[in-house]
Amino acid sequence: MAAGQSPWRLQIGERVDHFRVLRPIGRGGMGEVYAAQDERLGRQVALKLLTRLEDEKHALAEARATARFSHPHIVTLHEVGSHEGRLYLALELLEGHTLQARLREGRLALPEALRIARDVALAVEEAHAHEVHHRDLKPANVFLATDGRLRVLDFGLAELASEARDVRGEGLRGTPAYMAPEQWQKAPSTAAADVWALGIMLHEALAGAHPCPRRDPAALRRWSSDPSLRSLEELPEAVEALIEACLRPEPSQRPRATELVAQLSGLLASSPFESALPSPFKGLLAFTEADAGRFRGREKEVTTFVERLRNTPTLAILGPSGAGKSSFVRAGVIPRLREFGPLRVIEVRPGRRPLASLAEALDRAETTTVRSMTASLDSVEASSSAASLSRGPLPDPPAEDDLVPGRVASRLRELAERVEGRILVLVDQLEELVVLAESAEERRAFMATLAAAADDANTPVRVVYTLREEFSSRIVNAAESSAALSQVVVLRDPSPSELRRVLFEPVAAAGYAFDDPTVVDAMIEEVRGRQASLPLLQFAGARLWEARDREGQRLLRAEYDAMGGVAGALAHQADEILSTLGPDEMVMGRSLWLRLVTPERTRRSLPRDDLVAGLGEVGEALLGQFMEARLIVTRRTPGEEGEDLEMVHEALIERWSRLAAWIAQSSEELAILAEVERASARWLRQGRRDVDLWGGDALRDAERALAGYLGEVPERARRFLELSTARESRARWRARATVGVVIAALGVAAIVFAAGQRTAERQRLRAETQRAQAELEGARAALLRGRPLEARAKLRSSLEAADSVGGRWLWRALRSETREWRQSQRPPTESAASRELRSLARASRGRPRRSAARAPSSSA
Repeated sequence: MAAGQSPWRLQIGERVDHFRVLRPIGRGGMGEVYAAQDERLGRQVALKLLTRLEDEKHALAEARATARFSHPHIVTLHEVGSHEGRLYLALELLEGHTLQARLREGRLALPEALRIARDVALAVEEAHAHEVHHRDLKPANVFLATDGRLRVLDFGLAELASEARDVRGEGLRGTPAYMAPEQWQKAPSTAAADVWALGIMLHEALAGAHPCPRRDPAALRRWSSDPSLRSLEELPEAVEALIEACLRPEPSQRPRATELVAQLSGLLASSPFESALPSPFKGLLAFTEADAGRFRGREKEVTTFVERLRNTPTLAILGPSGAGKSSFVRAGVIPRLREFGPLRVIEVRPGRRPLASLAEALDRAETTTVRSMTASLDSVEASSSAASLSRGPLPDPPAEDDLVPGRVASRLRELAERVEGRILVLVDQLEELVVLAESAEERRAFMATLAAAADDANTPVRVVYTLREEFSSRIVNAAESSAALSQVVVLRDPSPSELRRVLFEPVAAAGYAFDDPTVVDAMIEEVRGRQASLPLLQFAGARLWEARDREGQRLLRAEYDAMGGVAGALAHQADEILSTLGPDEMVMGRSLWLRLVTPERTRRSLPRDDLVAGLGEVGEALLGQFMEARLIVTRRTPGEEGEDLEMVHEALIERWSRLAAWIAQSSEELAILAEVERASARWLRQGRRDVDLWGGDALRDAERALAGYLGEVPERARRFLELSTARESRARWRARATVGVVIAALGVAAIVFAAGQRTAERQRLRAETQRAQAELEGARAALLRGRPLEARAKLRSSLEAADSVGGRWLWRALRSETREWRQSQRPPTESAASRELRSLARASRGRPRRSAARAPSSSA
């Protein structure tokens, strides 16, 4: 080969018919494989170019065989053609690696091996249904794609059953390590040869080695006539029996591919599900790792996610509320990761103080590891020095200032070495960074720390985030967050077919059935396209299970209709409790639920004492009822001091009509609370300057509005208002003191002159304020008399004279009232807005209002 000449037959950019070569991928026994762009259909393909004419027969056999299939576990053939006298095949382009590469890393866990064997058996079943025998099944021809679907490749030696012939005069055809006895004997091809190869692969995956001790052809041939297995004592008897059945020397005694699929599926389905569980549905509660056996409908997404996580140190799961992001990780991803070896999960929710939450999570993980090492050393009677070390004091909790990015990364890697496995940091509900976290600087430090902790795919540390999609733009704007969230998996609500599995399979596994299967379609149709469809469906399923026919082992359509469908089940659960309350208790219940809602109408987590503050024993009793019904749940990780509580799911905010009405009735308080929260955040960002505190009418209007608010005023907002009030008091005191000093210094003449000027100015301002107040009162009176147009004119004059928060609130109410008046054109009756304005009018009597010197702007 001349210097600088490419070793590849095709060059980047070269065209093969309508395919443009993008890059070389690899070489095989029959030719070279390239990634290419199909310029006709706009897709990428794997272009397999034969390098030897004698291989064309096998390539055409592969093309004919592959073209017969359209199956998710068989590679797709797009086109066959010729280039410069060489045959080429345009195949589906896949990302991932072969089973052969996976097995080099070590033997597989039982569930993963069974899943791979089942998917290969499904592909073989499809081929045999078309009377095609692969005849060269081996780990190198099984591809584990990153899209979550296994593919069987290379049908180059495939043969139609109708064309099977005696090949004793020809050479061996196949890979010796996976050839069945009849292949060594050059007998006509049968489907049983593929079953033999599948048995060998399953043994390799579970035992970590080929069942034949030697791999030379002569030893393999002798062994195939009387196969013996390496020790499989750790495996269930059913798995060992299945492998033995696949490796029977007589082809007719081996199971068919269809039977293999059924047996492997049964082994996968039987082990995790616990039939003694009280219900096959989780209701509104999130799935945990212990619920892996009940977690259905997300298998493909789980496989895809786990494959991506192999080569990506940080992954974010983005999706709408109710898509099941947390359940997806806990019940889907984590159990799958444990199949690959020891795994330590560190779970963090940012909360109000993200760095403190991370510090506590790291401390718990390290403490648990030390304790488990202590127990292990004690159980084996370790050496005195080791035992002395193990019985020493546990490490002190990590300080927040120790959470620098480099140090956290080192601690996580050290922890991975101690557990001799991998570390998964799960940051659940990352949106709390913008909803609850108090400090922007702490938010940036939190994301920078985690980004540095998992910045290399070769380390045993992975970080996974769950994030509601509507908050994504607010979080990724920061540079640290952009780096940490560069790799995203979007988790959408399950499809109708997946939701059908969510309902049917757990019920069937529990030995029950729906008396009317159409009820499942009705339930799915009711939640289709709605936020939180999965938890709503789980909740309705749980209600149906509670009312099931135990004798007939059926879930009843009549019970579904009686509870008012999916939406009715959710509201009914909460309303059942409220229906037993008296008027005073109802007020307490309203206060309790409003405290669990943020101004952004999301869930708020509160310590128990804060949630029931001021509600007395009645509030405590109500909280107990809601917790017993699992509508309010504990949030904090067990082992921490105290507990945080929150509503079980945000679906309640939108789907429970009573709570939605309470929120609407408190909309004005929530609006002013949002303004106070924005102002307090700006005050913190600007360095807590006094000039950014509120005063005048802005402060008094906020205090008046929030005085009757039954929800929880966040600590930051409460502190902001307290400091604003204190500053206002100091300002008044200083003003009085300053006036006294000036009067004494300037004398009577100056006092008289200044007083005259001030009096004139005050009179002018007072006149303007009184006129504005009079116009405002007139607007209120006109609106209460049912004359919205007159009220609008008076309010406009009031706002032109002097702006005020009260005037702006009245303007919003007036716009709604005016629309109602114009629509009805009937003698008006007193509306809810009018009743609220009447109450506001009574509360504001007694003194004229001054101009709002520091009224918050609309963008505050």
